[in-house]
Amino acid sequence: MNRSRGTSAWATLACLAVACAPATGAGGTTGAAAAGASSSAGASGGSGASPTGGSTGSGHGSGGGSASSTGTAGHGSTGAGTTGGSGTRGGSTGTSGGSVRGSSGGGNTGGGSSGASASGGGSTGASCAPAAPSYVAAAGYHTNVFSTDCDGWDVSPDGSGGHDWYLTQFFGSPTTPGSCVSVDGGVLTIDADQSGCGGNANGNLATAGPASNAQGYVGNAWGGGAYFEAQLAFDPTLTSSGWPSFWAMAIEHLAGRGADQWPGQASGYAHFIETDFFEFDTTWAPDQYGGAMHDWFGQYTSGGYTNDSNDGSGSNFDDFVIGVPSSTDFTQFHRYGFLWIPSVGGNPGSAQYYFDGTATTDLVTWNGPPPATPPPSGSDVFSILDQDHLAVLLGTGPGWPMQVRSVDVWQAP
Repeated sequence: MNRSRGTSAWATLACLAVACAPATGAGGTTGAAAAGASSSAGASGGSGASPTGGSTGSGHGSGGGSASSTGTAGHGSTGAGTTGGSGTRGGSTGTSGGSVRGSSGGGNTGGGSSGASASGGGSTGASCAPAAPSYVAAAGYHTNVFSTDCDGWDVSPDGSGGHDWYLTQFFGSPTTPGSCVSVDGGVLTIDADQSGCGGNANGNLATAGPASNAQGYVGNAWGGGAYFEAQLAFDPTLTSSGWPSFWAMAIEHLAGRGADQWPGQASGYAHFIETDFFEFDTTWAPDQYGGAMHDWFGQYTSGGYTNDSNDGSGSNFDDFVIGVPSSTDFTQFHRYGFLWIPSVGGNPGSAQYYFDGTATTDLVTWNGPPPATPPPSGSDVFSILDQDHLAVLLGTGPGWPMQVRSVDVWQAP
């Protein structure tokens, strides 16, 4: 199981078999406990014109990888989520089946009591977890709050809460069959081309899944700043309708309960973040990969949402193409990292991408809080990240296996 950073640890697991009383997190919001999981309905996307204020992009559709600045819009087979708790802006609360994580740099921490998992506190992480890299510790993130080194690959067999990974998908997309994933020697392989996988692309495995509870999800997501890292290997010579990816999206959006609503705008006018830590969707050179950020906003239509990105569309940044040494062998394991530091006290927030422990040219900054009215612009773009909670996803396309040796998340104690 994943580890909470507070004194209540995983007392919430006792709530999986029975309904638990609501619990209020200190400084956060109240989340009612509910067990069980089911598919959450939503619309699939289609192509369309770009709304004002940004370019049309793709949500993670069932036929492809994660979003780019142009293409089909929609939800498709995204699979992610977080806790069985409420991940509303400015606070974090855990309920049965999981917890939203808050760090000292951003959203509020959740208190611990029965039916809620604490998000603040002083543990330093389990001894089985790797130590924080020096640049992560320097940012104040000493606590390992999620590690496959400790927990192995704990995949929910049926979408129920209390697990680290989920094959159930959001927005009504089909559940990824268990035959699409395998574990050998501690290494997870996602292979969407195996018999019975149905050609599922990207979003095959996530730290959260849809649920029938009030929050709309079970699992884990993290807010208020963190460092995310995965060790991945794949064959760069293959191609597919999807591609190897390690990314995240706001649970506020994935859960489909309206927590992504832009305050003061018409009902359904959303605002949420997508962070693509690694995508091998680049075709420019064999020694590159993608590290895009997407500030999504607007009303969902056949054209999807509007999207400002660090690909030069709608933001001050055009640096999402990450170069690696020409000698890089992607068939061997490499570390892909994302260091998120929130904007606090007038200081800018930042997202720095790392490859094998070295900072890349992909650095994005912003100043919070998010703007009161759309569209985001200038230094406002990407600031919504600081109010969202990220659920992590792993995926690849049919006929393009990806191996994952580890996934780790560090936050402030």
